Amino acid sequence: MNLREKYGGDLSESQAKKEMKEAGIPVVKTFLAENKIEAEKHAEETGLPAVLKIDSEEIKHKTDIGAIKKAYTMEQVREKYDEILGNVKKNMEDADINGVIVEEEVGGNEFIAGVNQDPQFGKVLMFGLGGVHVEVFEDVVFRPLPVTEQDIRDMIEETESKKLLEGVRGGEKTDKDFLVEVLKKIAEFGEKEEIRELDVNPLFIEGNDIKVADALVRLEG
Repeated sequence: MNLREKYGGDLSESQAKKEMKEAGIPVVKTFLAENKIEAEKHAEETGLPAVLKIDSEEIKHKTDIGAIKKAYTMEQVREKYDEILGNVKKNMEDADINGVIVEEEVGGNEFIAGVNQDPQFGKVLMFGLGGVHVEVFEDVVFRPLPVTEQDIRDMIEETESKKLLEGVRGGEKTDKDFLVEVLKKIAEFGEKEEIRELDVNPLFIEGNDIKVADALVRLEG
């Protein structure tokens, strides 16, 4: 069963991360809560602070409508849960909602990875500096799929942000072999025929701790 048959359309964040985890791609601890009691329970599993955000196939940019918050106490978990739902109702009242994601907070350098459609080359793998820096520094490189491990190594070396992987200012150096392995799995996942776009931002990298913190999957058709 392909993803369209399984989900019917574009994947929500929790669905995307579930599928990526099953494909062997490391993701942050992610739970889906349908009420505040479940949110509290999951926050105990992730630990505090916890990140809360809406889970909906229709809401791609959560920050824009106040649908992502951080909770430092259990009381805040309840408060942020209600606040997120209130903001969604105010801004996108008709959106279908699966619940509220509760996930662990992770640190590290923010990178971006994924698979995009290029009008000339078709599907391409992307990798580079992510988070809020994507549009500022535009330090992102691309390769047509399929890619080899050497292709991915070359991509990493072409980025200016590769310096962040070298352990600057006392930080832990990243095992590039492991990073290549993760990016290869992301490429293979994005090569699925039914996937039109795969966007991983941020991909947190702290030494050898590499985790997908947010993922967007759009399907063909």
